[in-house]
Amino acid sequence: MSNKSRGFSFERRRLSWIKRNGGWGMRAFGSKGIVDLVYIDGNGVGHMEQLKFSSKGKARISKKEFESLKQFALRWDGKPCHVSLVIKNAWQKPQVTKLNG
Repeated sequence: MSNKSRGFSFERRRLSWIKRNGGWGMRAFGSKGIVDLVYIDGNGVGHMEQLKFSSKGKARISKKEFESLKQFALRWDGKPCHVSLVIKNAWQKPQVTKLNG
């Protein structure tokens, strides 16, 4: 299974978990943008997440991509929308890091 298909599988599993917990959302088209998932949780709060997955070793994000994500998150400060980085390493729970205030 390629890295892309593993990442796609994680995106689908994460979105299924969100829906089971009362949320609604969708994957960004082909995950080509700054975020992979856009959703509203069960409390009506918006979320945009960049997901990183690894079945071996540690999931990583490049410095350049992380800086772009942080700059994107700044646009949403003070608004009811969370921009987060979600890292999932094999056999561990996803680690969610909120990037805006």
